[in-house]
Amino acid sequence: TEQGIFLPGGEYKRPDRIIYYQKEIAVVDFKTGEKRAAHASQVLEYVKLVKDIEKGKPVKGYICYIESSTIEKVV
Repeated sequence: TEQGIFLPGGEYKRPDRIIYYQKEIAVVDFKTGEKRAAHASQVLEYVKLVKDIEKGKPVKGYICYIESSTIEKVV
């Protein structure tokens, strides 16, 4: 299930998946419809937030487009 990342001021962000591997962390966001630049921007924001929280491990970001069954690496 999705877990929120709480920010100062009460706002929060909610990536679809954060996967912890032994040597890295993957942030995955699932999308339907056509590819948009805003999708990559959103994942980049999630990656930055996770990097700020989980210092030390590299964080990679991915977008999974469900309808076309494609995965795009963002970072």
